[in-house]
Amino acid sequence: MLDKVGESRRLADYCLMNMLLKPGGYWGVIFGILAVFISLAHLGANPTNVIHLIIGLAMLIEGILIIKSPSPGMMLVEGSIFWMLAIWNTYHIYQVASAHQDVGRWPMIVLIQIISGGYFFKYYKRFVYLRDFHPSHQSIDNMIKQITSVIKGKSKREHDLIELSIVGFIETPWKGRLMEDAIMLVQTKRGDLIYAGKDQFNIMDDGKIKLSKSRKVTINAGDRKLKGKMAPEQLEKYHAWKKYVAEPRPLF
Repeated sequence: MLDKVGESRRLADYCLMNMLLKPGGYWGVIFGILAVFISLAHLGANPTNVIHLIIGLAMLIEGILIIKSPSPGMMLVEGSIFWMLAIWNTYHIYQVASAHQDVGRWPMIVLIQIISGGYFFKYYKRFVYLRDFHPSHQSIDNMIKQITSVIKGKSKREHDLIELSIVGFIETPWKGRLMEDAIMLVQTKRGDLIYAGKDQFNIMDDGKIKLSKSRKVTINAGDRKLKGKMAPEQLEKYHAWKKYVAEPRPLF
């Protein structure tokens, strides 16, 4: 049985899964309908358009299912749709190139589709433990409000909010809500989230960055380890939170 922090972490991950899937669901419905109508209009001219028709129908059905009932399994479906599109568009590139015509930006589009599909397969591994989790609409709404408050919050005005950047392939901004027994760290632009108990979350100061006031840091949150940077005042706010011990509440 999960404790309070564990339940909150599971709910936060469920909301993140929804936030990652829902936009793809709506776009799947839109592009699925367009693909179906375009395929039907050109089916007589080129029989291979039946493949495009099947992909369009798959996108439409997948989009409806995601909007109605998002789940970890939909991550696999979404990844498969992206790779199906990549294969179809590769065939399209071959046809255009065989006719000695300019393929334009289609190779870049195919690359993006392959990478996007891979991300969704990776996401499935993270969210598969939620397949039997069905929280109430009220609890989902409350958690989404908490996530939104972190994203929109300003650390200069809120004593329990910190800001930092995670350094990887690209640098991404994150914000974190410091709670009594946990922290919720949210990636503000690309869509990621870490919810960890106070005892499972640590930020190590790795020294000053040259020609900058910021500090290099290593973030350990459960099984995740990230490299980043923080302003000194943000790091001080974290240390004050980490050292704080709530006074025991009276029994009566």
